[in-house]
Amino acid sequence: MLDALSLEHGFAAADLVWLSIIQQVGLGEDIRVNELEQDAYLSTDFDPKHYIVYHSSAILLTSNAAAFDASDRVALRGRTEIPDRFEFPFLLGYNAYFGHGRPEEAATYWLEAAQLPYAPQYLASLAFRARFHTGDERGTENMLVDILPFLPERQKKDAEIRLKLIRSEYIFRDYDDACERYVETHGVRPATPRVLFDEGFVRHPPVDLFDYEISLDEECRARTEFIPIREDEAKERIGSRATHDD
Repeated sequence: MLDALSLEHGFAAADLVWLSIIQQVGLGEDIRVNELEQDAYLSTDFDPKHYIVYHSSAILLTSNAAAFDASDRVALRGRTEIPDRFEFPFLLGYNAYFGHGRPEEAATYWLEAAQLPYAPQYLASLAFRARFHTGDERGTENMLVDILPFLPERQKKDAEIRLKLIRSEYIFRDYDDACERYVETHGVRPATPRVLFDEGFVRHPPVDLFDYEISLDEECRARTEFIPIREDEAKERIGSRATHDD
């Protein structure tokens, strides 16, 4: 019917449906998940390459409705029709990590996105952080070392920073353990992390790999000004947006 009303101008029909989506959102109405998803399909039936419909609809389903399965379906369709846009695997990775609680899947999508035109330089680094959170920490480190020489220059710097962040985490854990052993031995917390190094509880000087000084909190957990959030704390964000099923 729409095709007939538009005098068989498919692009106009696509835009007509898209405008109805915009109107619904612009009026501040609650997102009706099934309706929005079906409207996105209807619009892109007329114009299969209508990037803004796929992308904006998937974003709305994620951000306004936490409808991650529906968002995935729209984004996957967009990825099939417009495979050179990094935004689709990027969003699929976001949904996988924050919505579905699947960091390994997120890492796969983000690494795919990192290889597409105009991808942000941080995407490869983000992919390896997600993979680190799967529990295969040494495997992730080794994979990152292997892939570094083949990354585009604009992504290499961020990936090198990620490698230092991963290796700094190992240093922090040594200080966590050393602090606890020091308390068991002396009955008090060390005055400074330097004490742990000076007394042979740890081998590495009390700095991260960016040369920021390590501090110990009340729970004997190490961190620095450059790395205030530990990796196990960051992992708590996995699945943090999964409020309900679609």
